[in-house]
Amino acid sequence: MRILIISLNGSVIEEVPLVKARTTLGRRLYNDIVMDTLTVSGEHAVFHLAGNDVQLEDLNSTNGTYINARAIQKRLLGPGDLVEIGEYRMRCISRDDPPVTDASIPLRGAEMSRSGPSDRSGDTVFSLSGGTPRVSLFRRLRTAG
Repeated sequence: MRILIISLNGSVIEEVPLVKARTTLGRRLYNDIVMDTLTVSGEHAVFHLAGNDVQLEDLNSTNGTYINARAIQKRLLGPGDLVEIGEYRMRCISRDDPPVTDASIPLRGAEMSRSGPSDRSGDTVFSLSGGTPRVSLFRRLRTAG
């Protein structure tokens, strides 16, 4: 199983199992992963899952999607790849992957500076808020079954 590790300001804030063939990420509430910050577009990116492979596609977002500090349109994620979307940093791992440190991969621009609390509730959407939260929810993706 592939797991998306999401961090903000160097702290892991959530682990999202990628179980659907298509997992959307953006600011709008209908996305599978909701990031409530203006640096993330309403429909920012999508993770495509095929077997154990994950491909990340930018959906023509305003601020871009970065893998290892390079802007991408669509790319297969490899072990240790660092994804940056807005203030958030993510890694897509398998429990069998060796650990990777952020020191081995350059960051684009300056260090992230926003932070904010997150609460858990519900069962269908992940929502991340930076700064003063308006709505700060973490909800697990519903798995078929």
